[in-house]
Amino acid sequence: MGASSDPNQDGSDEQQRRSEIYTYEAPWHIYAMNWSVRRDKKYRLAIASLLEQFPNRVEIVQLDDSNGEIRSDPNLSFEHPYPPTKAIFIPDKECQKPDLLATSSDFLRVWRISDDRVEIKSLLNNNRNSEYCGPLTSFDWNEAEPKRIGTSSIDTTCTIWDIERETVDTQLIAHDKEVYDIAWGGVGVFASVSADGSVRVFDLRDKEHSTIIYESSEPDTPLVRLGWNKQDPRYMATIIMDSAKVVVLDIRFPTLPVVELQRHQASVNAIAWAPHSSCHICTAGDDSQALIWDLSSMAQPIEGGLDPILAYTAGAEIEQLQWSSSQPDWVAIAFSTKLQILRGIAQDNSVLEDQRGATNSEELAATTEESSFAKWGELEHQHLTENIEGAEADMGKEIFSVSENEEPSDWGYTSMSSTVPLSRFRNGLAVGEAIEVGSLQGMDHADCIDHWMDEALRAG
Repeated sequence: MGASSDPNQDGSDEQQRRSEIYTYEAPWHIYAMNWSVRRDKKYRLAIASLLEQFPNRVEIVQLDDSNGEIRSDPNLSFEHPYPPTKAIFIPDKECQKPDLLATSSDFLRVWRISDDRVEIKSLLNNNRNSEYCGPLTSFDWNEAEPKRIGTSSIDTTCTIWDIERETVDTQLIAHDKEVYDIAWGGVGVFASVSADGSVRVFDLRDKEHSTIIYESSEPDTPLVRLGWNKQDPRYMATIIMDSAKVVVLDIRFPTLPVVELQRHQASVNAIAWAPHSSCHICTAGDDSQALIWDLSSMAQPIEGGLDPILAYTAGAEIEQLQWSSSQPDWVAIAFSTKLQILRGIAQDNSVLEDQRGATNSEELAATTEESSFAKWGELEHQHLTENIEGAEADMGKEIFSVSENEEPSDWGYTSMSSTVPLSRFRNGLAVGEAIEVGSLQGMDHADCIDHWMDEALRAG
């Protein structure tokens, strides 16, 4: 399969390359994805298939930033039992250890990568009493101590592996129900989330106890993803199953979220803290949007809630998101069969600091002109404009034509508990209201607009 890029035609060749969106299309639906952190393997990622069959595939792909092509090396593509729930390269920036890739599914597997092949190094079963183990939902590789990997399982346990000795260090019954994700916060500290709706923190120096940091406000509401801020370990973020909300927590103040991010229009699937900034996080979901947030002001009450600063709209629901720690100005997303590498908001921390200080649209534009993302306000305007133009094309422009001397009609629709004059559809207010009301009923943007237009036609 091939790759493509969409360069900005204005400016120098270097500017074009820096602003491009790089796309790779796999021969199957992509789920698991991860950036390599090795300094000698810039722009390398692993992607894995989501196929409803026993044999699945893993590919290692590489972006050639000189020509914008993402290539898959056939020698580094291999078969994998069941769809991997997660894939992570060894956290070894200085290339001091063997080049390894770990995957989770029915077992934890560690693969050794050579120039011309990928071979299984370890197959690790966390069930000491059987040749089978409960399916692994996720895992995390300890960056501070790379010999340790922690796994989470549907059997309610978290298992800490010493992958060098291929032995279990610790196995804990972590929750009352299935454990869906795990994240390291330091050498001997990790957290997990579960179908029981809780975030729990464990310290391996005291294995008999855990600290509940947060519990879902509604009983039996699973938490499915967890991200720990590596730049400021006081903060972590979690995702509620089938929710458009991201909950940000301060572990110093358990039970109460420090902020809730609520600008997605459908379920959130992935979160990634910036690897080079303590106050930026990226979220992505079924509304096909990847949003970047600045949390530097999250302690201050904001009327109407916090808005993201940047947004990118993909071609389908985004299922995976990774922010590169070795190339921190790049974010990768996966949707359907496509992998996209997007330029984020900074090459270094200084631009992120400038971003926080931007007080008007001109200053914000100066810090984001090389980004694949758009400013949040601009993207919202673009979405409204596109919806209006699409609806006009479908219905005929005469429906929306109002002469300068003509009073706007007051007829509208009422089936969604709101009445909106059709004449307001031109300026996008009605579209926004339709989306806002419809999203509360679980409708996506397109369904909201279609429903609203049908009601308007019937009313006419």
